Amino acid sequence: MSQDPNQQLAESDIADCLSVLGNLTRLQIFKLLVTKKTLCVGDIQETLNIPASTLSHHLNKLKTAGLVLQERNNTTLYCSIDHDKFVKIMNYLYAQCFCLEDKDCYCPCCHQ
Repeated sequence: MSQDPNQQLAESDIADCLSVLGNLTRLQIFKLLVTKKTLCVGDIQETLNIPASTLSHHLNKLKTAGLVLQERNNTTLYCSIDHDKFVKIMNYLYAQCFCLEDKDCYCPCCHQ
């Protein structure tokens, strides 16, 4: 379930999420869900060409970290990202940019 969009995440939660995304397969799953919005597990498996057991393991890690939401419709399991949590993580990372004095910085938070 999505979190309150006005509540900030604890740094430990952000670190956990980034750690989970530090695995290439999980990053690929997450990136796929960001671009496709919602996919059934079978479509994720087919697109990434990974065994069902491997996909299940990685989806469980993403779900436990709160990065992926799952919804069952009859026998089909659909996955999507928790958009609110993703936005909070991105906002946190942008807010931590301490390069305002660096004229060579091209990050979005320094050049709005």
